[in-house]
Amino acid sequence: MIASSLGALATPALGQESAETDEVAIAASRAGRQALLRPASFTLELDERPLERPEVSISDVSLADLLPDSELFHPDVMRHVRLDLGSAAPVAIEIATSQLEYEEATSRRVQAFSLRNDLIQEQSGQSLVVERQEQALAEAEEALLVSESEIGDFALGTFLGFEELEVASLRLETNVSPIPELTDAAEDVLTDRLFADRSVVSSRRAALAQSRDRLDRLANDLAETQRRLTESIADQQAAYARVIDNRPRLEDSLVQRPVAGTDLTGVVLNAYYNAQILMSERRPACDVTWDQLAGIGLIETRHGTFGGNVVGSDGVTSGRILGPELNGDPFAAISDTDGGALDGNPVWDHAVGPMQFIPGSWKLYALDGDGDGTADPHNIYDAAMSAAEHLCRSTGGLQNEGNFTIALFGYNRSEQYGIEVKAARSRYAASVDL
Repeated sequence: MIASSLGALATPALGQESAETDEVAIAASRAGRQALLRPASFTLELDERPLERPEVSISDVSLADLLPDSELFHPDVMRHVRLDLGSAAPVAIEIATSQLEYEEATSRRVQAFSLRNDLIQEQSGQSLVVERQEQALAEAEEALLVSESEIGDFALGTFLGFEELEVASLRLETNVSPIPELTDAAEDVLTDRLFADRSVVSSRRAALAQSRDRLDRLANDLAETQRRLTESIADQQAAYARVIDNRPRLEDSLVQRPVAGTDLTGVVLNAYYNAQILMSERRPACDVTWDQLAGIGLIETRHGTFGGNVVGSDGVTSGRILGPELNGDPFAAISDTDGGALDGNPVWDHAVGPMQFIPGSWKLYALDGDGDGTADPHNIYDAAMSAAEHLCRSTGGLQNEGNFTIALFGYNRSEQYGIEVKAARSRYAASVDL
């Protein structure tokens, strides 16, 4: 399964590549900093491979990774339920591919960010080196001028006349003393100092040239690294946008997709499971489960699809599902109890909605299952929650077969009804690991 770094996809500070704001890059930089520190013979250590779209198989797709913060589906449903993606597969693959691209762009961004910080630090240090070498060269050149001046002044003032000064300087340039009378010791001191100062100047000029060249290369490296950092941020933003744009499309397309091996759709299973979770908080001792509710939903209205209806992403059936008029022929006679508000009949009641509540029963058991503030028998979230309430008020411990049978008889006074619901419940429980 693809385990994406997008995960819950908390929006990163995209485009904020400064050291003060890019916390994601800073954290990764700390871990990999030593690996990116460069030796003196520096070569850019950035991944230069072109960013290519990865190949993703539908078998690699995990809905929990693709929709970690789904507003339509419970996380457990996303993690454990296998939906037949069908026409939704291309969108799922696009999201998975974009997530991998995001991870790759993030890796390159972190790498470039870390290296850029190292380059900035090294550039700063190298600038100081150049500054000190320039100062040292200036001092050496000044010392050389002093040496040249001293030997000229010494020769002029001690042994020569002004007319011979030019000749003396010329001879000194060629390391040949034109002054026979000069003592050997004096000659050695003056010439050694002169040539030593010249050597220092020459070596410092070479070192400075080398340092300046390195500083220029650092500037070029920094510019290239910044270019790649900007490029990786753009790639990261583009991949992020594709994920965000496609998630609602995938979520909507999964609503009507069947759960593999069953006649349940994604939204219907989610509604039953949602009722189980809410009822475990409301009535913990009841222990009603989604598969029990699914058994009832199948027998009552084929999970809200009776008469060609479909259940939308909001849980509401596309049309109102009404049972037959309860006028005593052939079913029990139940006179109107709601003024026709739910079933449109002011004379006789009809069972309504995907879980087929009689209006009078709805008044007793109605609950808001989707948290929208309204209990609607035509909303499968509300209907499933209310059905769970109906079962739980009859008896607790519904995982006990006898107790479940009693609760079902209270829901519909037919032994055959109970047998069919329990058989369907068993099939669902065996087909879906939830």
